[in-house]
Amino acid sequence: MAKASDDVKQPLNFEHMTIHFGTSGWPSYLVDRVAKTRGLPVYETPVGFKFIGELINDDKIILGGEESAGLSIKGHYPEKDGIPACLLAAEAVAARGTSLTQQLTTLCATTGKLESEKICVSVTP
Repeated sequence: MAKASDDVKQPLNFEHMTIHFGTSGWPSYLVDRVAKTRGLPVYETPVGFKFIGELINDDKIILGGEESAGLSIKGHYPEKDGIPACLLAAEAVAARGTSLTQQLTTLCATTGKLESEKICVSVTP
């Protein structure tokens, strides 16, 4: 999601639109950083892609995603789908001529790298 949000203005052709992003859940941390570097607002919604779809349908955002890796863009059916994310990634690689790993490294050099850790806890009822 963060990589896709970074691609929306460069090199993809959305320059003629006012750009806003919507997120639901954890992907917003890096998306927030990308948006901040570009002076763009982010709508954070409750968990559930229906909220992202509403923002797209109401013309408030052109790109939205959530923690389940679902993503939708304006002009595509406003339901979470991995295909638009894959197509955006493929277009970014083709347009820039660098791998996604290289692009993410460059993005993190600008925004700061995020790290996460999974903690498992057993609970007895």
